[in-house]
Amino acid sequence: MTARTRTAGSCGIPIRRRAPGWAAMATASALVVAGLTAAAAQAAPTSSGTKGDEPEPGPNESVITVHVGEQRTGSGPRDVGPRDAVMLQLLDPDAGRKGSADSSPGTPVQHPWGVCFSGVEGDNDPGECSFVVPDTGVGGVNRGRQFWLRQVPPGTHPYPGYPGLSSPAMVGRYWTELFDVDPAPAAGYQFLIAPPYRDGKGKDKGKERFGVVGGRSYSSLEDFMHHDGDSRTVSTGLWGQTSDENHWRTPRCGAKVALILDLSSSTDKKALQRTKKAAADVVKALRGSANQVALYTFASRAPAKAGDTVRATALTPRGEAMLLDRIRSYDPPKHNRASNWDQGLYQVAAEKTGAYDLAVVLGNGSPTTWGIGAAERSARAGFQPMEMAVFAANALKARGTHVVAIGVGSQASTMKGNLRAVSGPAEGRDYFVADDAGVRDRVRDFAFGACTSTSTSTSTSTSTS
Repeated sequence: MTARTRTAGSCGIPIRRRAPGWAAMATASALVVAGLTAAAAQAAPTSSGTKGDEPEPGPNESVITVHVGEQRTGSGPRDVGPRDAVMLQLLDPDAGRKGSADSSPGTPVQHPWGVCFSGVEGDNDPGECSFVVPDTGVGGVNRGRQFWLRQVPPGTHPYPGYPGLSSPAMVGRYWTELFDVDPAPAAGYQFLIAPPYRDGKGKDKGKERFGVVGGRSYSSLEDFMHHDGDSRTVSTGLWGQTSDENHWRTPRCGAKVALILDLSSSTDKKALQRTKKAAADVVKALRGSANQVALYTFASRAPAKAGDTVRATALTPRGEAMLLDRIRSYDPPKHNRASNWDQGLYQVAAEKTGAYDLAVVLGNGSPTTWGIGAAERSARAGFQPMEMAVFAANALKARGTHVVAIGVGSQASTMKGNLRAVSGPAEGRDYFVADDAGVRDRVRDFAFGACTSTSTSTSTSTSTS
């Protein structure tokens, strides 16, 4: 099949047409673009984890496609909707052995084909960002070329003299920039694109080399990002560096509050006691008000144990006592001991009993696994569990829930980037690293300044699952 080309208006570069994929199957997005600075209108929920919809390369070009995620749409491993209007760029390696996959990020590729927008230009499907690298056929100047991938910081140009517009300013979302991974990788949230191939003549014939070659299509779901020997920096293959902002509202009484407690072994015994005390402080801070409080837990799975969940309960004396007793009873499970922020957050986003006004996540800031039936994948925070935590938090925010993250324990102060990624950009407003004494006042003043502590005769409404 011969691929056809058309010219993308933003950069004037050829984009390959694709076989029918998302564009033919998904509900069309109404795209409102003002010089590529406005984001696309939301398409019907579609998984951004679909391999095979990438543009078709010609014999002398290579296509590199990055799948960009927005929010969870289900509990499956790639049930993540696509995000548009994210600007990515290719960098040349700075150093490394020639022909090997050993390098570090260098300077930007100073050609328009080294920049792409997800779902905006050419034949990109929603959530896809495709680079078309020319001259990668036999004898081509770019054959075997390696790249590093990064997101262009919002409001900046990819490189001096770039003929297009700057990276779109973020409205209603923010750039997470970095995840706190211990120890931190030198390259940060950037990924090497150096797929293996065999080429050469004479004694080098058939020798394994690394780089892109003509006629090949490379996907973030299989060929880079997703494959990495370091468990800290291996990705889901879904770009996850953009978080949605919280929904702001006027403080009011009668709100529904979800407390989400990390009971994993990554939270040590002392930190777990502080987490439970912090949760109890939130309940006590709302004593006598018209608010309702629900309890959710997680470890490797969510809930951490069957029967942990307590749905929205009125803060009558009886209701408060029941909530405090349940919090005191929480202990880490004997098995299922990793920290799964992804499912911890998504269980609340998927709640069928109605959305919450406020969700307060309490833990040490270091997720170590993700997904349903999650294994003990790692003892350390990494890119995969944080990417999925961001997608789950975005799904929760999409229901109008304001997410606050409270880091509890000695490790929390070094994990502020993770707390920020699932809540909001402002410390002291969206996320806190709190001592025990500060939690009650911070949550009460932040979320319920309009409430007064008055007695109520409302009957307790409790549902336990």
